This record gives sequence, structure tokens and C-alpha cells, in this order.
Amino acid sequence: MSKIIHLIFFLVLLFSPFLIEAVTLSLEPDVLDYRAEDIFIVEIKINPGEECINVVGLELSYPGEILEGLKFNEANSIISLWAEKPSFRDGEGTLYFSGGIPGGYCGEEKPVLLGEAVFKARKVGWEVRREMTITENSMVFLNDGMATQAETEKQGAEVIIRPERRITPYDLWRMRVEEDQTPPKSFTPEIRRDPNLFDGKYFLVFSTTDENTGIDYYMVSEQRRIGFATLGDKIWVRADSPYVLQDQSLSSMISVKAVDRAGNERVETVKPPMGGWDIIAYVTLFLAIVIPFWIWRKRIKEETKKLEEI
Repeated sequence: MSKIIHLIFFLVLLFSPFLIEAVTLSLEPDVLDYRAEDIFIVEIKINPGEECINVVGLELSYPGEILEGLKFNEANSIISLWAEKPSFRDGEGTLYFSGGIPGGYCGEEKPVLLGEAVFKARKVGWEVRREMTITENSMVFLNDGMATQAETEKQGAEVIIRPERRITPYDLWRMRVEEDQTPPKSFTPEIRRDPNLFDGKYFLVFSTTDENTGIDYYMVSEQRRIGFATLGDKIWVRADSPYVLQDQSLSSMISVKAVDRAGNERVETVKPPMGGWDIIAYVTLFLAIVIPFWIWRKRIKEETKKLEEI
């Protein structure tokens, strides 16, 4: 009888659809041992196992009384569309973000990066030990067309902050920034128009990534032009995508500057379609070249004719 029970139990384990390998959310390193005023980086990772995922919502709980959340680095994250940008709430001791992976991400059974949280250790009067955890509010959804929530395992980290301050506190983020000499990746801004958006006005969409310190901000310049000639200096303004163009006549040369957190820049330019003033400019240039040449040729022929008559 016991053999039959064991066999049934084995078959349930083998064929049960509910015993799929769980998706794992984890923190690296799992022990954060620092001193007061040190600045350090925590990697937030996901191991999809054998699953394909497309949406992640993650809430990180950290001891806000001993840690200050400084910034979130999305460089090299598998998330490319952020539904809710990462934000720290030191008072509550939480970091939350959510985003998607267009087309989904199928696991290779190894951890991949969701992002990096940068913290600063506060001053403490004695050694403090706390836990940093990924809360039950964190959710991962499968790329199955039905928004199925994946089973998840969550692995946190131990936080140890010691009261002794170093002569020069660690600043792992500054080291990362100083080492970053690579500009953001090349990208192509696009001019679009949709009757359902921005009252039908032309707008600009743009996006790129940076593999080291992440994108800090974008700037846009609309420089007036006539044909091949630009007028005046470039004036840059901070911008987010999508950006409604100021010059709705599309007679400006448009440039987008992506700046990473180390100050490296990438500038891409998009030239709007040729308009009426462009045609006038090119025709004027053509005539300015052709007419003098035609007059010169005519004079040469006349002088040659006179010499032949002599």
C-alpha cells in the first residue's frame, strides 16, 4: 500500500502544473557590511528560471533610519519600459519600481539585472544590524498573453553599519562614474504626429541607453534653418520623450543630446522634411551659381568671336 502511495506522490510531483520552478528575486551582495558615510551599490536581480517574463513590479524594504537612498541606476537593466520610475522613500524605507520587457525575457537559468540601488550609510552610535528585503508586494508576470502572475522566491540581504568612520569613506558610485568614459549608445530621434495626441501637433520621440552609469537627462535644440544654412546658435532645453516641437512648421534643425551620469554626451540630429523655404533657398543657390557661369561663358564666346574676326 505504501508503495502505491509513493508512486502516486511521485506522479503528482512529476506532472503537476503548479510545481513550476519559481522565479527568483534577489539582492547582491547578500551581506552589506559598511561604515558610516560609506556609499555602496546593491544589485537587484531576477532569475526567471525556465519561464518567460514581461512585467516586473518590485518593492524593496530597507532600514531608512540607517540608510539613505541616493539614486537608482537602470543601466543594463532588462527592463526597457518603466511604468513607474524607481523612487526612494527614506521615511518609509522603501524603493519601488515597475516596468516591462517588450517581447518578454526568457530565462537562461541565471540571474540578470533589474537595476542598481545606491545607498549612503548614515551615522550611527553603535553597530547596527538590519535586514533589507524584497517584499510580498513584489510581483512578476509571465509573457503568456494572460498576465499570469509567476510564483516567486525572494532573497534579501543583511545590512551591517558600523559606527567607525573611515578617513576617506568608500564611494563605490563615484568610482563607477570616474571610470565611465563611454557615451550613451547611438539612437535615432523620430518626428511623429497623431491626431489623438497633443492636439495633433508634431512631437519628437527619442530614447537610448548607457551601459555604465545610465542616462541622466536629455536636451533638445531646435535651430532655425533655411536650406543648408542654420541661423543663430543652438539653444538647449531639458526635455523628456515625447517632446512637443516648438517649431510646428518643421523648418528647424532638431538635435537631441543624451547625457549619462558621468557627463558623457551623445548628440543625434534629425533633419525635418524639405519645406517651401528650403526649395527657395536651393533654387536661389542654384541660380547664384548658374547665372554668373552662364554670363561668363557668354562673354568668353563673344571675345573669342571678336578675335576670330580680327
